[in-house]
Amino acid sequence: MPAQNDDWWASAFRFAVLQAGLAPGEFWRLSLAELAALAGTPGAPDLPSRKALEDLMQAHPDLPTANPKRQDTL
Repeated sequence: MPAQNDDWWASAFRFAVLQAGLAPGEFWRLSLAELAALAGTPGAPDLPSRKALEDLMQAHPDLPTANPKRQDTL
C-alpha cells in the first residue's frame, strides 16, 4: 500500500479528532457515508480514490467476530 494512503488516514484522523471533536473510537466506527460527509467539511482532506480504498481493504481485511458490537443498517 502506498504511503500516501497512510498519510490520508492520518490526516483524516487528526481532522476528525482535533477539529471535529470526535473520539478516536467514533472515527473508526464511521460508515463510508459518514466519512464522506465529514470529508466535505471545510479543512478536511479529500477522500481517497476507490482504488486506494480497495487496496486498503485488501491489506487490512476485517476479521470476523463472534459477537459484533455494532451492526450497520443502511
